[in-house]
Amino acid sequence: MIALRPSAKIGIVCFGCAAALVLGCVSVSVRHWLLPLPPEEANGGMAAFGDLLQAIAVAGVVAVVPLALALYWLRAVERFWTSLQRGAALFAATGVLALLAFVVGRKSPGGWLLVSMARIGVMPLCALALATCAAFAPQPRQRWWLFAAAVSDAAMFLGYLLTIGAFAALLRR
Repeated sequence: MIALRPSAKIGIVCFGCAAALVLGCVSVSVRHWLLPLPPEEANGGMAAFGDLLQAIAVAGVVAVVPLALALYWLRAVERFWTSLQRGAALFAATGVLALLAFVVGRKSPGGWLLVSMARIGVMPLCALALATCAAFAPQPRQRWWLFAAAVSDAAMFLGYLLTIGAFAALLRR
C-alpha cells in the first residue's frame, strides 16, 4: 500500500467536504425538480429557509465520510484527541447555555435568542459528528468523553422537542 503525504490527505478531506456541500445543494435542486411548490404556497423567505435547512442536513450527513477519514488518519496524534475531548466537553456546555438562553429570551427576542436557536438547530448534526469522533478515538477515556458529549447534545435536542411539544399542547387547550 502506498503511504499518502499529509498534503494529499488534507486535499482528500477538503474535496470530500466540498463534495458534501455540492451534494447538499444538488439535493435541494432535485427536490425542486421533483416536487415544485405551487405559486400560492411558495412564500419566498420560508421556502428559502427550508432549502437552507435541507442543504445543511444533507451536507452534514454526507460530510461524516470525510470526517471519518480525517479522524482515522489522526488516530496517532495524541494532542489532537486530548484537545478534541476537552473541546467537546466545552461544546456540550454551550448546549445547556443555548437552552437557557432560549427559555429566558423567548419573552424578549434579541441576538442571543437567534444564537441559541442556531445552536439548538445544529444539535443533531453535532451529536452525529461527536459520535463519529467517539467511534475513532484511540483511547477509552477519550471515547467516553466524546460519546458523553454526543449523547448530551442528542438528549438536549430531544428534551427541547418534547418541551416545545408540551408547550404547544398547553397553548392549544
